[in-house]
Amino acid sequence: MISNIWEIEKKLTEVVSFYKLDKLFCRECNKLDYELYLVGGFIRNLIFENKTDNELDIVFLLKNNDISVYKEAILKICTDCYKGYNYKLIELDTNRHIYRIVIDCEPKVVIDTTYTTDLFQDAIRRDFTINSLYFNVFEKKLIDLTDSLKDIENKILRTYRLESLTEDPIRILRAIRFKNKYNLNIEDNTLKYIQENISSLLSLNHVRVKQELFKIFELEFVFNALLDFRLFGISRLFNLEPNDDLVESVKILDLTFNFYKELLKKEYDLEIYEKSKAVSILIMMSLINNEIVQSLLNYILGENIYQKAKKLIELWNKRDNKKILIEIFKHKKNYIGFEFIYYNFLLNLKKLNNKDYLQTLEKLLQLCRYVCQFKRKLLSFDEFKILFNDNKYENYLDYLMELTV
Repeated sequence: MISNIWEIEKKLTEVVSFYKLDKLFCRECNKLDYELYLVGGFIRNLIFENKTDNELDIVFLLKNNDISVYKEAILKICTDCYKGYNYKLIELDTNRHIYRIVIDCEPKVVIDTTYTTDLFQDAIRRDFTINSLYFNVFEKKLIDLTDSLKDIENKILRTYRLESLTEDPIRILRAIRFKNKYNLNIEDNTLKYIQENISSLLSLNHVRVKQELFKIFELEFVFNALLDFRLFGISRLFNLEPNDDLVESVKILDLTFNFYKELLKKEYDLEIYEKSKAVSILIMMSLINNEIVQSLLNYILGENIYQKAKKLIELWNKRDNKKILIEIFKHKKNYIGFEFIYYNFLLNLKKLNNKDYLQTLEKLLQLCRYVCQFKRKLLSFDEFKILFNDNKYENYLDYLMELTV
């Protein structure tokens, strides 16, 4: 984490130059009718992670409340700062005049813009103080109006104006993400307000909830976030209490997922999806027998997650059917065999001292290794039909089974 203000300002000055925003101002020109600030997540990520991305939030502080000046400046970013590049100018919010600039360069640059006539009012409408630091693009100075730097130094997650959390309740879920991503302690008044107003989440569109949940599920330690679902009262609100077994399963997934993913890539040339989907599948599998909860998860996480979880459970229940297992593993790009072993292992952690369960795992892994090792040498069904003059797929599977004995 960067804690030195001079170093933060130095890096942000470099950023302003790299993204050509300094071209909007020159000291020899007449004084502009606005000030320009970088704000939000870009600065937060720089401080906490010492990294930058290609998505910026900027705020124009208008001195004469002239919207036309703001719109002209936005257009100037597109035509002057990025002269010669194709661009898109997208209106995100007509009433509040929020725009998104997308510059077609390498890498692609995305700049979200808004304006204000009072920088302090702009600061206190933001979700948390860690996101309300401003950097004056022209003066090259960091502006802290809400004791943000103090909160960052003390690792506190705090909202300056509590009502902002219920004005857009998705910020409650963002609190879980920021708390766990940056290892912060949530300030008492902020936590109390969230707990007292947790029902405001019910007003949210499920698409926005899914997007935020998937960001949470990409965290390094998701199991801590599940505990915060309890702390905030979200579990109780949705009757979705994550039991200790589920929390422990997600904890083991946190510790093993990257290894699992890299192993499949290295040993079997298999690319699997991101961690957020893996966590979603595991949660769905563990709660799939609770019809009320399953219906809610299906609505939020999507039908495809439910179907995947259901299939993995069905395959586990058919784990003694050798034909089915060979059918799964013999396809070069089919990793569902690895999945049903991995996820069901996570869900059966309590059985690790059970001899029969361990023998089952050993047999499954042995079969999986064998078929994957020799799959390039195995006859395809088309080759089998020609060689043996046999068009029955059942006989083809019998043939493959004989090879694994």
